[in-house]
Amino acid sequence: MRADANVGSFEDRLVEVIFLCFALSVLGHVAGFCALCVIQNHVSCALHASGRTLSPKDLVGNLRCISRNFQNASQEDAHEYMVNLLELMHKCCLPSGVPSESPSAYEKSFVHKIFGGHLRSQVKCQQCSFCSNKFDPFLDLSLEIFKAESLQKALANFTAAEWLDGGERQYNCQRCKQKVRTLRHVWLTNDFY
Repeated sequence: MRADANVGSFEDRLVEVIFLCFALSVLGHVAGFCALCVIQNHVSCALHASGRTLSPKDLVGNLRCISRNFQNASQEDAHEYMVNLLELMHKCCLPSGVPSESPSAYEKSFVHKIFGGHLRSQVKCQQCSFCSNKFDPFLDLSLEIFKAESLQKALANFTAAEWLDGGERQYNCQRCKQKVRTLRHVWLTNDFY
């Protein structure tokens, strides 16, 4: 027996994800529109399209449900659309009564588990060596691509240490109780809260 025999095919896993989307989509709809239902239907149609062109008409027809700022027949930012769609899918898959910005929402949301992560931001005081750590969930990262030749370089630039040592960028140390020179690091991490 092969070691990966119980893993299943890509199509089997995709069907499981679609079923999960459908099962979770009944938990929440926004103004009669369920982003998970629409994505499930679109993926299902794509699997049966056999190379034919597929129009995302249900997504386009409900732009205002995805974001009130979107309008039909106007140019919109693809990144903004993706962020709004992921946020809406995140909200749709949460159990009733769980606020979408709460720490437990990010732990329970399969959308966040698939597409998101956590940023660990650490600020270290150069006088007393006190370290302040902050963990923030994210569904996307805004990377500076004009300074990078590759994704790895863009991530390295994003997570590079930086000095906070003047003006508005100066940090107020919790231990020293004054504004001090600090070094700030950012990491992508699975450790949080």
